[in-house]
Amino acid sequence: MIAIEQLREIWIYGTFDVDNFGDLLLPLIAQHKLGHHHRIVPVSPEGMRTQYQDAISPSSIEINGKPSLILVGGGNIITRELKELAEYPSWKFDFDTAALSIWIGPLFQALRLNVPLIWNSPGCLEPSEIKGPLQQSVNRWIKEASTRPVNLRDISSARRFAEFYDGPIQITPDTGFSVIDAYPSSTLSERIKIVREKYSFGENYIACQIKTEYADISYERIAHILDRIAQQHNMELVLLPLGLCHGDLKAVGGVSKFLKAAHTIIDHNFMIIDALSIISNAYLMITSSYHASIVASVYETPLKLIAPKILEKFDDLQTLLDLERVETWSALTTDINLAKSKNVYQKAYEQTNKLEKYWEDIRGLLKLGYHQSHQRKLPDSYISQQPIARTAIYYSLLKKPRYRRNRQRCPICGSSSFVSGGSIHFRRKRVCTGCGSRPRHRAVHEVFKSLKITPDSKKALMFSRDPSIDPKAFSSFEYSVFNKDNHIDLMSIERESESYDLIFLNHVLEHVKDDHKALCELSRILKGNGFLFITVPSPALINKTDDWGFPDPKVHEHYRTYGRNIYHFLKDTLNDFTVYEVEAVDPITEIPDYVYVCHKASIYSLRSDNILSLEIVEPYVNEKPVLENGLWHLRKLIETRNIQRAKNALSKLRFSFPDELRVSMLECDLLHCQELFDKEQQLLEKCQKEHINNHAITLRKARLMAVSNTPLNAQQFLSDHFGHECVSQESLEKALEPIRYFYYQ
Repeated sequence: MIAIEQLREIWIYGTFDVDNFGDLLLPLIAQHKLGHHHRIVPVSPEGMRTQYQDAISPSSIEINGKPSLILVGGGNIITRELKELAEYPSWKFDFDTAALSIWIGPLFQALRLNVPLIWNSPGCLEPSEIKGPLQQSVNRWIKEASTRPVNLRDISSARRFAEFYDGPIQITPDTGFSVIDAYPSSTLSERIKIVREKYSFGENYIACQIKTEYADISYERIAHILDRIAQQHNMELVLLPLGLCHGDLKAVGGVSKFLKAAHTIIDHNFMIIDALSIISNAYLMITSSYHASIVASVYETPLKLIAPKILEKFDDLQTLLDLERVETWSALTTDINLAKSKNVYQKAYEQTNKLEKYWEDIRGLLKLGYHQSHQRKLPDSYISQQPIARTAIYYSLLKKPRYRRNRQRCPICGSSSFVSGGSIHFRRKRVCTGCGSRPRHRAVHEVFKSLKITPDSKKALMFSRDPSIDPKAFSSFEYSVFNKDNHIDLMSIERESESYDLIFLNHVLEHVKDDHKALCELSRILKGNGFLFITVPSPALINKTDDWGFPDPKVHEHYRTYGRNIYHFLKDTLNDFTVYEVEAVDPITEIPDYVYVCHKASIYSLRSDNILSLEIVEPYVNEKPVLENGLWHLRKLIETRNIQRAKNALSKLRFSFPDELRVSMLECDLLHCQELFDKEQQLLEKCQKEHINNHAITLRKARLMAVSNTPLNAQQFLSDHFGHECVSQESLEKALEPIRYFYYQ
């Protein structure tokens, strides 16, 4: 018997830190097939442990050490961009780099550490965006790192992969077909007895998984279809969420509200073996899951696959196993045959047998050992020799990223074309080719638009011309550009008092020698009830402003770097202003920014859904990037109804940021989601004592009234607080829309 600490490691790269049944099954199968003298270590972007209690705990891509072997995949990991998942809070601005880290990252590791690399039948779902110099480099890296031909799971993936790789490719079945070797039918037959007692359902059941993005009809209509199927076959329903990260819990919860048939929701104590036992012993499996379909076919469970035609992975699987498939829920009928399909089982059995040679080949490689003559070690200078493979790119795959790629339309000019905004290759698609806007410009634009200020009679002044504001809508719009004929000295503005209704300073204040004097001058020339919009570079990175007193050429001639205390500085300097710190997000890159809206009025008066937490109490520990990531993470967890994870995330945020209002607001949302309305009311009352007339608190109180009392009370409450009428159910729904993200559809 070999002690665990003596076992050599096998690293398997993939999305094994997300709450997704199919992904988490693959390391367990690899452990069974290869784990006699080796320990399987899943390597994933975040390295976060999942809710599935029997899944192997993963490591992040920053893993240290040297394995005996690297496996790449499976799952659909060969892509440029992962889906936006709550499990990846620190990657939320750059999901393309997160994707590259788990299939290009291991190539670097195999070359750097001089270890063999095997492709573990991953999928390549999307058309390739690996082109140009990057394509040439990736093609070379794959050839130099791969010990065997590239194994891909289906014909479509091979075709996609061949768009950027000209080496040998081999079709190898998805390793999920080996599940029956790791979990024999006899084991699952015993396990289902425990599962039925655990969740209280009978022997005669139909298992059903509902994927939100494939639900083409309402939850009520899906429930009606399932009721008819259950009634026709005299079965109860077991609602089995397999993709917790994709909102399956939300979907089954929504359907459950309308179901009349006896049913059970598997909504706690998640285990891979429990899901396997439910699928393998069901009289029918209705699913939109790729790996659940494989599991059902291997264990001879009758299967009804619901998957859109546009997904080629299901096309290949349907052809391979001769599955019954409907493209939409609306096309699902009740005339379903519950007889076991020998044809499907036989085809699945053939795939399982084919995989045995694949596993045997890997075991042979591990027994023989891996000699240096088999592979060239990556020289220290190798990365820097390639124009596309600089050290910065290498580390961008092994460290946390900064930016996100996206393909949306610019909110300023409508363009859908964006180019790189930095020297590093993966910092891309940030600058709009239509108007030249950067993330900070689009963030200011979104905040200004949300305030619904009527500009046609307003006079405005902008320091340093940028595209964030359209000047045509104003009665007068003046620019001040440094060292040009229209330059205005901010510390001595030659304009009459109360000359402008709006003033914009986008990344300007850090260039001014005396920012206190400049703010006093801006206050002088701004009319009463006017607005001053200020942004500065990355105010959340440091605690306190660092002012070195001279224009440093190394940092773009800045006199200082502003810290988190800028809000208090603005508030103390602009005595007759109400200062709002608005967290704004660029809709293209989702890069967060802070816009300081300084209103020349001493009372709360803004009407904007963007302004939720206005007075931010400085947290005791950590920095704002940690807070912003934590808030995003918690909101995503509430949105997908991952209640237990949401509670854990809330607990961490509460410990680090005990006085942060936005944390309290999300706690209210979590309580509301759990229908703990009394506790929500108590928390709202507590918050309102500290934050009078806060927009976020007002909305949540109205939401609570709408649920606890009557919609009419909520409408009157909003009318009294917002200063405009809210007299219909439609207007109430519209007002509450910003905080309804976690509701069932």
